[in-house]
Amino acid sequence: MGSPSRPDQLLIALEPEVAAVYCRRLKRHQLLPSSSSSSSSRPPPHLQEDPAPPPPSPDLDRDTVYAVVDCGGGTVDITVHQMTDRTSGHLKELHKATGGPHGSTGVDEEFERLLERIFGAEFFTTFRRERPAAYVDLMIAFEARKRNASPWRNSPLNIALPFAFIDLFRRLKGKDVEWAVRKHQDAGVRWSSQGMLRLEPGTMKQLFVPTLGHISQAIEAVLASPQVRHLQYMFLVGGFAESELLQKHIRDAFSRRARVIVPQGTSLAILRGAVQFGLDPGVVSVRRSRLTYGVGVLNRFDPSLHPEVKRVTSSGVAWCADVMDGFVVVDESVAVGDVVERSYTPATPQQRTVILHLYASTRHDVQFVTEPGVERVGTLHLDLGPPPPPPPPHSTTPPHKREISVHMKFGDTEVKATAVDHLTQRCVRADIDFLTL
Repeated sequence: MGSPSRPDQLLIALEPEVAAVYCRRLKRHQLLPSSSSSSSSRPPPHLQEDPAPPPPSPDLDRDTVYAVVDCGGGTVDITVHQMTDRTSGHLKELHKATGGPHGSTGVDEEFERLLERIFGAEFFTTFRRERPAAYVDLMIAFEARKRNASPWRNSPLNIALPFAFIDLFRRLKGKDVEWAVRKHQDAGVRWSSQGMLRLEPGTMKQLFVPTLGHISQAIEAVLASPQVRHLQYMFLVGGFAESELLQKHIRDAFSRRARVIVPQGTSLAILRGAVQFGLDPGVVSVRRSRLTYGVGVLNRFDPSLHPEVKRVTSSGVAWCADVMDGFVVVDESVAVGDVVERSYTPATPQQRTVILHLYASTRHDVQFVTEPGVERVGTLHLDLGPPPPPPPPHSTTPPHKREISVHMKFGDTEVKATAVDHLTQRCVRADIDFLTL
């Protein structure tokens, strides 16, 4: 799809960003009510927050500020955008995408820790290693029960342990799994008469607590930014956002600062947003740079600015090595179409290729590419093509200085580069390799 001959055929979409694209056009019938409509897990009438039909459609007018919390299986990503134009639906990114590994797999890890406490960590490690298929079956069974967890559920949840689990425990421990459950002496964990592990509602909810706490901390960190002080809406999307425990937790924690909205089909929000983004890639007109980007260059050595250890001498000229020539700074607003231009001079006029190493950092005050926190992330290759013809042997005109102008674009979903050779007036092929370091 993304062949070198047709590079524009493949468009990179950022998950939390396209979720924001999808949420900007939601209608009333596409929103979930504040509590589940399922009669089995719905709270009693006196506890229902919103027993009525879905809430009114959000009015995302010009200058509306809204956050999207994308809760997936492995990570939670948070973005904040502002509607710049209601007619076109164009968006401006106010806070760069952030979050962390706080997805629903954190609940799975808590369940595994519970099994380790009941049956022993050594046994559970052996089970995972020697019975991988049964381990997958066990986690699939837990996944189904995890999806049924609700803040208003009063009945216990039964989880069937695979036969391989029961048999291996009997062979290694000489006891039945029921013995281990009773020995654990936890009122929230029992062995049912049907031969299944039974978790009381409170115990299941406890498995969610650490992950929900991490999500709250990540959202709080975003809300502490001055750029999002006028936040009006918060959308929950992603597969994990289907959890009623997560929905209630976020509403309880943040509904006083923003209106929390859960669209129908939360797990499809990213896919639908990606389609909309593909039809209109310019819908996000301004983004925030995730990192500080630049290349390592040689500058004339200035003893008042540069440390002596960086001095290198070539042809009698003192240079400073490893200087970070920055293109954009972390959290800097970059509009689509904005170009950062830099000029570089090849070592010799006959040079056919220029290679510049691209570096990135979370810091904004980088001076040298060798500083802590600065990593090489790619290589910029400039194919200069055939060198210009040399001047006539008896020419008195000094040779022209060869200068290459590089134009870097950081406003799209991927970094792009173009270049021009001023001496030959030819476009220079510029490629960025982010894979070979």
